[in-house]
Amino acid sequence: METHPSPRNPDGVASQEDSKSNQHNPRRVAIDQVLRCRPRKPQASRAEHTNRICSKDHKKDSHRRRQVLLQKSDILNINVYTDASVLTQQGNKSGIGIVVTIQGEIYKTVGQYIGRTDIVTAELLAILMGLKEARDVAKHLDLDVIRICSDCIPALDMATGDSSPQKNETQMIAEKIDEICFGLDADVDFQWIRSHNGNKYNEMADQIAYEHAHN
Repeated sequence: METHPSPRNPDGVASQEDSKSNQHNPRRVAIDQVLRCRPRKPQASRAEHTNRICSKDHKKDSHRRRQVLLQKSDILNINVYTDASVLTQQGNKSGIGIVVTIQGEIYKTVGQYIGRTDIVTAELLAILMGLKEARDVAKHLDLDVIRICSDCIPALDMATGDSSPQKNETQMIAEKIDEICFGLDADVDFQWIRSHNGNKYNEMADQIAYEHAHN
């Protein structure tokens, strides 16, 4: 989907005034730059959480995998590219696409037909699915940063609490996004990326969404 910078960000860059107005918002969106949307949990909580979900053998395997992934960086992060496609000429048949990358390498791609809906709802559902995929990865890897990359500013605004959903459906989706964000030990960043601007992972998510919209 191709979107444009919002009126308050005509150049696609967050202003100082916007940053001040969002200081107390638990979820924040970065326009063309990344801002942390929530604090990290204490290390003790992270360790306790890991002990609950991983066996000893599984933790050893995850640690070895983490060491391999950290060869390029001291921070283990994943980018989750989300996109949606709505076929307005076919009764708003919609699909979503997800591309998960770890340290710049494709880890997983996901696509799904989601029925008939509007583009912003579809984009918000794509963000939710992307967070679910990231949560699954976090069960096996000790992630530092999860970055959700979307080309839809209205959906990002709702996902981060910068705007209020106007429908019950989008309100429920936003609440589920909140639940996942606050249940993760890693930092969760939201980033706007310009559509059809040469980002191969965004283009891949777009193509996956388009194919699944055709069911």
